[in-house]
Amino acid sequence: MARAWKTAALGGLLAAAIALVWLSESPGAWRTPIRRGERRTLALQAEAGTTVRVSVEQWEINLTLAVVDPDGREVQGGDRGAFGREVLVFEAPSAGEYQLAVQAQKLGSERGAFRVLAVESRRTSPADRAALQGQEKFVRATELDKAGGTERLEKARVLYGDAAALYHSGELVWLEAQSKSAEGRLLELSGRRDKALERYLEALALWNWIGDEFGRMDVLLKIGRLSGHLQRKFPFVPSDEGFLEMWRKVGDRRGIAHMMSAVSAHYRREVKDQRTARRWAEQSIQMAQSLGDASLESRCTESLAGVYVASADYAKALQSLQRILMLNRSLGDERGQSAALGEIGRILTMTGQGAKAIPYLQRQVDLQMKQGDPTAAAEGMWQLTLAYVNLGDRKSADAVQRQEMESYVRRAMQYESFRDRAANLGLAYPFVVPTQRLVSAGRVEEALAHL
Repeated sequence: MARAWKTAALGGLLAAAIALVWLSESPGAWRTPIRRGERRTLALQAEAGTTVRVSVEQWEINLTLAVVDPDGREVQGGDRGAFGREVLVFEAPSAGEYQLAVQAQKLGSERGAFRVLAVESRRTSPADRAALQGQEKFVRATELDKAGGTERLEKARVLYGDAAALYHSGELVWLEAQSKSAEGRLLELSGRRDKALERYLEALALWNWIGDEFGRMDVLLKIGRLSGHLQRKFPFVPSDEGFLEMWRKVGDRRGIAHMMSAVSAHYRREVKDQRTARRWAEQSIQMAQSLGDASLESRCTESLAGVYVASADYAKALQSLQRILMLNRSLGDERGQSAALGEIGRILTMTGQGAKAIPYLQRQVDLQMKQGDPTAAAEGMWQLTLAYVNLGDRKSADAVQRQEMESYVRRAMQYESFRDRAANLGLAYPFVVPTQRLVSAGRVEEALAHL
């Protein structure tokens, strides 16, 4: 489809730089360095009544885009992912100089680079208004997505779907694919895996059509992960080592480190070759450290901890988990901390160190309750119960299970699985059955009175 787009005029040296980027055949040419947390501002000129689309390539660092109009109003583009391009769409209400802000996130790689791929403008059309509405919905969806919580994530999922439809109307295929992939991820997270697969395949078709390698790799990884849950094989999904070669071709060390970690997991779980798995995990950690990316290092260290657990080297596994806990604390990542605390507590319990496990497991539960994740909190409470049972402390086990019961009742959930698990440990709670009946009838406040 032909589009009446033209190059927007940019001020000063930026105009020359843009022309050179478009003429250059080298993917690494004319990249501008940027450090973690840094904000770069570029001036551009826009005519009144036009819609401007800006496309920026991010390299080994996660960026977001915003534009500030002559009156100081800011339009956000949202975070469309850590790899590939970021795209911003804005309408110019008046002629003048606009400031394009390129913002590096405060977490992730210590340094990276970017280059402006294109700045295009045309008279605002109905399609452009649809694209602008799609961007508003996408930005709102990313805010809800980052905040987490079941209700917010479902609202985000709907908004991603709405954004995809609007981007389709707005002739922004790249952003349509990104929105479908994001909706698929939240569908998968909520357990609707068949629907998630539909969205992933739709996104993949779009990525293939426009030839975006980063988008293809991202959604293929998601489909590959989903295939295990669906117990299906997809021949078009590469192996972990195939993905590693793809990342090496594009040259982004973040992706390379991530896939080294995945290859390590493959050798650990499937091949049962712990020596090779350890070598891949250690290489991934070294690359993450060279990038100064604490979050990536934490994920890669999880693979190493898994190798030590599989090798029954629990002392080294605990050392790795303590490293993960420290990294996530430095990042303020409470979900990462929670996962590390739980694994430390599980290993301590398993190795007969239940008394040492209790503080870790209790801290995990506290974080899970703070995050408003009842499913995770229930599992954390169950692990805490097991630790108390192993110590012979039935009174504390009862107290934790009562806390779990109250947490579930407040969310009007059913308790059959809880009751069965408790019975298996010889823990009998006379309040369970009447409470279940009241919850089933929707009488939550009465149910709480039985606890």
